[in-house]
This record gives sequence, C-alpha cells and structure tokens, in this order.
Amino acid sequence: MFSPWGGLEFIVLCISAIGGAALLNFILCPEFSFIGLLMWWRNRNAPPLTGRESLIGALATVEGPFVYVPGEQGLSGYVRLNGELWKAHLHEGVEIPPIGRSVTVEAINGLVVTVKA
Repeated sequence: MFSPWGGLEFIVLCISAIGGAALLNFILCPEFSFIGLLMWWRNRNAPPLTGRESLIGALATVEGPFVYVPGEQGLSGYVRLNGELWKAHLHEGVEIPPIGRSVTVEAINGLVVTVKA
C-alpha cells in the first residue's frame, strides 16, 4: 500500500514544496529576491568585520610610553584598540609616539600588536 508520508516519497515531496515555495516567492515578489541577490553580490568580497584581520590597519591610541625591554627587539608599550588595552611593539629607529597619539596596527602576533607611528 502506498503511503505519502513514508520514506523517500516524503523527502521528495518536502524538497518539491521548498523549491516550489522559493519559485513562487521569486515570481510573486521579485523585488525582494532581487534585493537579496544584490546584497549578496555586493558583500561577497567585503573585508571581514571581526577577528584579527579586521584589526590590521585600524587606528589605536598610545596609552603607555614605549620603552626598551631587554630581550625584545624594538620598543614595547601599550595602546588602546577598539576599547581594549593591548601590549604593542614598535620597531627600533622610528619616531616614538607620545601618549595620546594615534598609531596604525601593522600586525598581530598572539596578544601583541605591532604598530607604526
């Protein structure tokens, strides 16, 4: 005896219903479908909004003086980046930024950011 609710037939029926609903939506409301496609097309190559990739190139504010720390190359200090305090590294031979000045994040290594003035 055939049962419309059993096994493979039910799965095919559900897939058909979902596909039919999507097609019906595209036919009845093409502007909503077009807007969705347009948003996807525009944002497909957008830069990440979270994570370490989003911090590179961001501006940070110097919160503590940059000083030489034995055993480390360059100078170490603290910067405020997106409201958080980060340990920062500055290469030797560059201008030492005063407290309150904005610097640009070049790289992130663990919980230490490398900045340039």
